[in-house]
Amino acid sequence: MAWARDERFKAKPARMAWRMRQRLRPWAADRSGATAVEFGLLALPFFLIVLAILETSLVFLGEITLQRGVATVSRDIRVGTIRAGQAELFDKHLCDTVGFLMTCSKLRYDVRSYSTFAAIPPSTAGDNGSFDSSGFRFAPGGSGAINVVRVYYEWPLVTDFFRKSLAGLDNGHYLMAATTAFRGERF
Repeated sequence: MAWARDERFKAKPARMAWRMRQRLRPWAADRSGATAVEFGLLALPFFLIVLAILETSLVFLGEITLQRGVATVSRDIRVGTIRAGQAELFDKHLCDTVGFLMTCSKLRYDVRSYSTFAAIPPSTAGDNGSFDSSGFRFAPGGSGAINVVRVYYEWPLVTDFFRKSLAGLDNGHYLMAATTAFRGERF
């Protein structure tokens, strides 16, 4: 009896292996899972590229929105609707224009008046990888004055894939800038 029990246990692993091979045989010939494996290998680069495209598109949308907002609010300064001492009204109009996409409290602007267009200095706000808005002020000129409106926004980048190539600031943000220069209407 002990001999039969030993033979049965010896035969059982061989029989189990044979049954396992019989059950796996249809799947061994089936190649339909190759697509899933290929997708698994290519999914990460594919989604990184899609995220990079989406992030770049959002940055361009932000720049266009900021430029449109500056043009709209500058028109109010040009015709005299917003004057010196009305920085809160400027804030409100700018936030109403770009607030759907940007955080209004992060908008920084510099509005100044100059005697000639040649006297307008180039902007150096984002040079050397840092952004300093400490010298900014709201001082538009009066009737017929030459004004420059510069608005800046630090856009936070989400995808690390393009952060080094897209970010212009040391903190990993992209500095958006919109500038317009105009001579005000006579009012």
